[in-house]
Amino acid sequence: MDILKSKMWLYIYLFIAVFIGWYNNTLEKKFAKKYDIIIILFIETLAILFSLLVILIYQYTQDSTLLKKEFSSIVFTDYLVFIYFSVFGIVASYLGLMFLKFHGVSTIRISSFIISIPVTSIWLYYSPEKFTTDKLFGL
Repeated sequence: MDILKSKMWLYIYLFIAVFIGWYNNTLEKKFAKKYDIIIILFIETLAILFSLLVILIYQYTQDSTLLKKEFSSIVFTDYLVFIYFSVFGIVASYLGLMFLKFHGVSTIRISSFIISIPVTSIWLYYSPEKFTTDKLFGL
């Protein structure tokens, strides 16, 4: 999709995502105090699984052999990396909900932003990707 190549649309997406993130964290805080966090994560997982199943069915309706070909083209080590991403995501979601239960949304969001600045600076310094002043300003 050509629209995804546009930096303007990237910034629009990020702008909207930040607003949705604040709103979602506010809702999640209420749910984390009201329900068991594992149950919340399980329901979210089921919703994700169902949504992805619908998308896969829609995307591969024409030729289901493409789906098999896509899965079989993934090497074992990449599957392990995907499993790592999943486990990390579950742990991060669990801990995030636990912290939301005991700390304010603004405390978590602002602290995350402040901590990301030096971490990003260090990452960019050691990253093989060339760091420029344009990148500093998001251009």
